[in-house]
Amino acid sequence: MFVVRQVLVGAGKVGAESGGAAIYQLSQRADFFAEPANAETLYRRPIFNTRDEPHGDPSRWIRLHVICGDANMIPAATARKVGLVKLALHLSEAGTAPVWRMKDPVRAFQAISRDDGCTYRVELEGRNWTTAAEIFESYFAAAEATLDMDDEMRWVVETSRRLLRDQTEDFDRFRREVDWAAKRHVLEQVLTEEGTDWRDPSLRSYDLEYHNVDPEESLHAALVQMGEVAPNPDEADLRASLEGVDEPTRAFARGLAVRRFGSQLETAAWRTLTLRVGDRREEVELPPDATYPPELADTPDVESFIQALRGIA
Repeated sequence: MFVVRQVLVGAGKVGAESGGAAIYQLSQRADFFAEPANAETLYRRPIFNTRDEPHGDPSRWIRLHVICGDANMIPAATARKVGLVKLALHLSEAGTAPVWRMKDPVRAFQAISRDDGCTYRVELEGRNWTTAAEIFESYFAAAEATLDMDDEMRWVVETSRRLLRDQTEDFDRFRREVDWAAKRHVLEQVLTEEGTDWRDPSLRSYDLEYHNVDPEESLHAALVQMGEVAPNPDEADLRASLEGVDEPTRAFARGLAVRRFGSQLETAAWRTLTLRVGDRREEVELPPDATYPPELADTPDVESFIQALRGIA
């Protein structure tokens, strides 16, 4: 799944930094993988990382350290990226995950990323081969046949199937929901308007600006305003997404701190938040096993937010 997932959730990238030449790639990270699996994260980056370093009680938790995914800007792409992994994990737990023996997973990852023809062919052991679409469908079919899927997993399967069709039948709809396609569409417009080609170094600047998190500068934010990509969820949507969630994790508290009190947030770490209140700095613990209820979103100011977090801790 990690090898083919980029077709639906890649963030897109101008050029290449290793391997063969490329004008544009689906994945920002494809150039940097060296092995199918190991515990390394810096010098011999693997597609599947075996490092288990839980940020909670190790007697209760393990950590799946996923480093092969791109940073998405379209919220639905982020949901799909995580949802596809969730689907694969449930299939693995049930013992019904499809088995595809790739000849060279690293090379396959990089070949898909560079495939301008969008055939996404994957070489298998022996003389056989398959395609990304067939691998996707094998997971979707196995999930439907063997899992008691929740609404989230059904959404992942349904939207992923539709997008795979849209890529060849309705690319305008496809690019509204997939970052690499949205970015490429903009870059192709630049090429036409400027009368230049893919060797123009200014394209890398446009590439970076797509990911600018400042809404005043972000190319992605501009596309949202123009209706060219799927819109971001508003505050009401975010609150609605928490309905029925009994125990939001500390990621919920970190997200609230960034969204609500970003100008006063100095650091956000795994175990702590540091917020500025007037002329003093307040550090708040974020225990990994605490319950972070939706009511946190109702705190009216940063001091109330800090007090609520300390009450939870």
